[in-house]
Amino acid sequence: MGLDAADVQAIFDGWQGTMAAVQEAVLAAGGFSWQYMESQSPPQTTAQCEAFFGAQCRANAPMQTGATLMFWRFGNSTANLTQPHVDLASFLLARGPYAWLGYSWVGCSSDAEPNSSTGPYALPESTQADYGVPVDAICAEKRPGVFSRRWTRATVSMDCNTMTPSVRMLE
Repeated sequence: MGLDAADVQAIFDGWQGTMAAVQEAVLAAGGFSWQYMESQSPPQTTAQCEAFFGAQCRANAPMQTGATLMFWRFGNSTANLTQPHVDLASFLLARGPYAWLGYSWVGCSSDAEPNSSTGPYALPESTQADYGVPVDAICAEKRPGVFSRRWTRATVSMDCNTMTPSVRMLE
């Protein structure tokens, strides 16, 4: 085609500008698209935990200012949920006003029924509980490596030093 690197970059930049304008128009009209979600896998290590919450537990963090958070696990089996309590606590601590917790694309080829105890779409009961709405606008580091957030029906914390989550329902 005879395009040089600058031509290709200009095409890409133009496409990004067009997509940003489309996204603004869709959101302004009250619409939504799956592609607007920012994917995030829950932290797996102490270093990832501290970096993730250090970034999210501050004013104007992307997840707190309207970006949509999607927490997910790869794969088509509940065996991939190796730390569901860490996943849930991380989600409740970091999520902003729009969020989704679940699996990534697992396809439609399973013989198991969706949401069965052995099927690929099963989620722990704790993901179905009603934790209310956030009391605290954002999570906060209560002491080094320990992040917390209050909800109307629960208190949530994550100790990144020991990778120990806590979701305590309120009476």
